[in-house]
Amino acid sequence: MPRGKSACGGGACHQSRTKLQANELALELATQPQHPLNQANRQEHTAEVLLILMRTYRDLEMFDEARRILKEAMTLSISRHGDESENVATCHSNMSALCSQQAAAIKKNMRQSVRLDQGSKELRLKPENVRPLIPTFEQRQEQYGQLQDLVDEAIANGKENLRIQVHVAGVKHLNTGIAYCNLGFLYLDPYKPVETREAVAMLTKALRILRRLVDDDDPRLLQISTRLKEAHAALARFEEPGVLSALPCWWPPTSRQEDEAEMASVFAALQCATGSSSRNLSSEAMEQGLRMHGLFNFTASSSDPVDVTAFVAIACNALQKMKVDANGDSAPVPAVPGARAGDES
Repeated sequence: MPRGKSACGGGACHQSRTKLQANELALELATQPQHPLNQANRQEHTAEVLLILMRTYRDLEMFDEARRILKEAMTLSISRHGDESENVATCHSNMSALCSQQAAAIKKNMRQSVRLDQGSKELRLKPENVRPLIPTFEQRQEQYGQLQDLVDEAIANGKENLRIQVHVAGVKHLNTGIAYCNLGFLYLDPYKPVETREAVAMLTKALRILRRLVDDDDPRLLQISTRLKEAHAALARFEEPGVLSALPCWWPPTSRQEDEAEMASVFAALQCATGSSSRNLSSEAMEQGLRMHGLFNFTASSSDPVDVTAFVAIACNALQKMKVDANGDSAPVPAVPGARAGDES
């Protein structure tokens, strides 16, 4: 054998040395639980287990627990990968989806109420006319506050997901386009003019990105186009005089005329519930009825009974004040540079 030559081929020797080094590293890790690689692997595995547990809680509609578990997984992912990684962006995306699902469940629960048979002067609770009753308006008010918090949290996580995708993948990547799309959907939930303009901007950018990257028959294009049309229609409604949401995140925007029709219906339902043959409604019944309907802070200014005309006028004036109070905020800062509200270029 020539001098200086190894008894095995160069490739075989390299593989042997690599295997030996790997075995030595594994032995070292086994004898040193606090080794940095051991800790990192444990964090990675724990985060994966937490995500599985989160999905289980989500499927059981135990949303508070699911969100708590997801926050723990996000903390581990940030510790392991940094706060601008694809793993963390995925956590933010999951959190947005969780918040939206929980908000939808709360809205469904808030719509549950006793429906009155107005064909009789008595309150007849037929099985087909009854849904579970939320006991007090205080509980409805608490649920509404939670609903607002969840919508805000969903948008905040959607913006963070978009920010990370722009940083990691760039503004023209498919993942960034999907992040724009998801944030656009989230901006439609508050039923407010400013957020609706943001929805138009986000969905316009999402459509522009995906059209360059996916086939023309990709269902996501149709979905985005449909929601973008909805956003434009919503913006057009806000241009009508007096059209705003009195309870953003829960009630869609309405006009004064629509409010008057709704309040006339509420008056008839309350009158039927009391079983009174009088054409008037007591101030106490009006106050409690409007609070249960969603005018949580309404207080009757007089103890005098009211007829339907006075009831509708008082209720609609209260709704108008709620609309002004709820929609007096200024325009938010764009989610990322270049994403200006209403930008459709």
